[in-house]
Parts: sequence; C-alpha cells; structure tokens
Amino acid sequence: MKFIDAAKDSLNPKFRRFLHLGAQLARDPFRTHFRCPVCKYRGPFIDANFFIAVYGSPQEDCICPSCGSYERHRLQRLVFEDLAKEIDFSSKKLLHVAPEACNRDYFSNLFATYTTADQMMVTYLGVRVDLRLELTKIDLPDAEYDVVIATHVIEHIQDDIAAISEIRRILRPGGFAVLPVPIVAASTIEYGTANHQEFGHVRGCGLDYFNRYRRHFKSIKIYESRDFSEMFQLYFVQDRTRWPVPSAPLLKAISGHKHADYAPVCFV
Repeated sequence: MKFIDAAKDSLNPKFRRFLHLGAQLARDPFRTHFRCPVCKYRGPFIDANFFIAVYGSPQEDCICPSCGSYERHRLQRLVFEDLAKEIDFSSKKLLHVAPEACNRDYFSNLFATYTTADQMMVTYLGVRVDLRLELTKIDLPDAEYDVVIATHVIEHIQDDIAAISEIRRILRPGGFAVLPVPIVAASTIEYGTANHQEFGHVRGCGLDYFNRYRRHFKSIKIYESRDFSEMFQLYFVQDRTRWPVPSAPLLKAISGHKHADYAPVCFV
C-alpha cells in the first residue's frame, strides 16, 4: 500500500485528478456534467473524498479535474468577471493572499500589478509567493493596494478583527477586499483554539460572520452560489446532518444536502 500511495503522489496532479475521475465514472457513469468557468472544461467534477476524515462525508461534485478549482475558486472567478463589467482593473494593484494556482494567470493578466502573499512564503500547493505577510500586522504602507483577495483565510486567524482592520488599512479609497470564509454553521461558533483536525480553523462561520466586515468597510456586496448558473456547480454538496463528528465536535447538524457558498466584496 505504501508503494501504491507513493506512486500516486509522484503523478502529475492533473493526471491524478483524471485517474480519480475515471474511478468515479466506473462506479457511476452517468454523473452530472458541469462547466468550469476557470478553465472552460466541460464534464463531471470530482468528489473531494478527503473531507470524509474531517466532516464525516465527502464534498460531492467539488473539484474540476482539469484545473483543480473548487467551488470557491469558480465563484471567485465569476465574481470578478461580473465586477470587471463595471470596473477597469487594468491600472489597479491586487494583493492575493494564499493564492490559488487555478486563478493566478487570470488575475495576473487582469491587473496592472499582481502581488501574491502568504504567511509561510508558499501556499498549501507548494507555490512560491512574492511576500511573506502576517495579516494581523501587515508590513505595508497605508493605501498600498486597490484590491485584496483572501479566500478561506480569515477563519484560520485567532485575532480576526486585527486582520480585517489591517486589510482595510492597506486599501486605497474606492478599493475593496474579497474575504470569503466557509459557511458551516447557522451562526458563528468560536472554537477558542485552532482545530488542527479541521484544517486549523479557529471558528466555524455562519452568515452572521460578515457583520464583522461591516464594522470596517463602507458597504458589502455579497455574491452567492444562486447568483450564477448551476452549470458551474458553486454549491457545497455534502451531508451535514450527522454533525458534530469527532474531528469537528463543535459544529451542529445542518439540514439539506446542498449548501450555498458566499463571496463578500467589502468596499472602502
């Protein structure tokens, strides 16, 4: 088994995803087909089976086998395509925190200046970034960037209010931040400490979490899954009725099998 696991790890990530897809199609050849707005792939998406160990159930139809985008990355792309109808980004500066590989080329071409940052200098995919930043104390001047993106980052930060305040500080007048967090609760649950079984989250966020942004920003426009076609598969398709589970003991059961994702755009 160790040899097989090592062989899988040595494969090109895209090839490995398509192997995963092939195994799923062998069990269910009639899976729903979707369209990826990131890479334009058309076909079935992959279940994220590793979520079973964390949340007790997989995230179904989650990953694009071609570019590796998740629901949040596809929603992020569609949000910026919508914003670009009204905003000319060609002269603006973007700071992308914990940048996802699948959208890096798009943002690099969209903005005049594209800077990537992470606390550890590399993302979870091993991609090098431009700056090492601690979001609770950002070593950058005031009003340095027009746009900041930090997707599924704030839920990892204990002093989230300091991080939100710092992001606001480095934004220029007329700028905005896109700060999505995973919505996994009816109302926000503070864990008290990082749950390392749940990706190091320090809280389980509910929709009320966005009220914390409202204290720092002039206005917020919240995009959600239903704002775009279902062909893009922007929902968390997951059984959450059995929560809590041992790895996430503070989460509470949520009814339904299809849960919306949200992208708050916070304007200065």
